[in-house]
Amino acid sequence: AVVSTQSTGNNLSLRLRTMSYKSVSLFAVQLLLLLHAAASVSTKIASTHSGNKGPEPCALVCSGTTGAGRTNWRKWATGEIYLWVDTSDCGFVSKPTVTTTLSVAVISKRITGTSQVAYESTGGFRVYLQGFVDENGDLSPEYAMDRNYAVNWLAVGYNC
Repeated sequence: AVVSTQSTGNNLSLRLRTMSYKSVSLFAVQLLLLLHAAASVSTKIASTHSGNKGPEPCALVCSGTTGAGRTNWRKWATGEIYLWVDTSDCGFVSKPTVTTTLSVAVISKRITGTSQVAYESTGGFRVYLQGFVDENGDLSPEYAMDRNYAVNWLAVGYNC
């Protein structure tokens, strides 16, 4: 039963709404199933860069994207660009394992090349792109920005 009050002028009226036992029981079962599903989700890390594993309850999967049109590409060398990806919001306490993909909003005629993750740390990592060249044989920050290149990333590590 749920009790609610309603004030009308100087009079206070009391309304009683009742729920059947069947609907209360169904709600309770649904709530228990939801809580069990949330509690049974776990992440297991099979190996780490250092070879040291942290406590399993501290295993964390964190992901994000640099965002199309918002990625701060920088020139590295002819045909190469890079950027720093900030993962500090994840709260890693040791270097995570990082996987990346390249998202391109504007399809190029030639979309071949490779990417490299480097300088991984608890706060972020660097991504280098090589070989994703334009018709002139170069890859520039402007070319990547014009085509909305973005990095999607997934980092797995420990937060305690």
